[in-house]
Amino acid sequence: MIVMMKMREIFAVLLFSVSVIALSACSSGQQKKNNDAKELKKEVSAELQEKQSKMTQRANEKLADINEKIKELNNKIEKQTEELSEEQQKALDKLQDKRVQVNEQLNNLKNISMEEWDDFETTFKEDLDSVIIIADDILDKF
Repeated sequence: MIVMMKMREIFAVLLFSVSVIALSACSSGQQKKNNDAKELKKEVSAELQEKQSKMTQRANEKLADINEKIKELNNKIEKQTEELSEEQQKALDKLQDKRVQVNEQLNNLKNISMEEWDDFETTFKEDLDSVIIIADDILDKF
């Protein structure tokens, strides 16, 4: 009888020990998953920040080029003796609208997630290039 009770106690202690080990292993596994997820998030965040930084730098360079074209265009308009034609005014309005759109996109750049980045990058580059094309077309016509 005493042997049976000792066996039950040993069995209970053994069962308790196994439970503690199992819970510790689960906890360690979950902790590792959490750490891995945090590390991945940091890597993604760093990659996104680098992309945003490069895009901002590229946009600023192109916007500086656009500003030079607009200065040149303003000089041509000042030298022009007749009023702007309706076509010229529409072209200038289109240039201004596109430039405002690009500025808004640039201001929103920091709010873009990694999942949205590729679509944003493609659209932003196209819009930025279109501002340059519009400015060049207007300059050619003046």
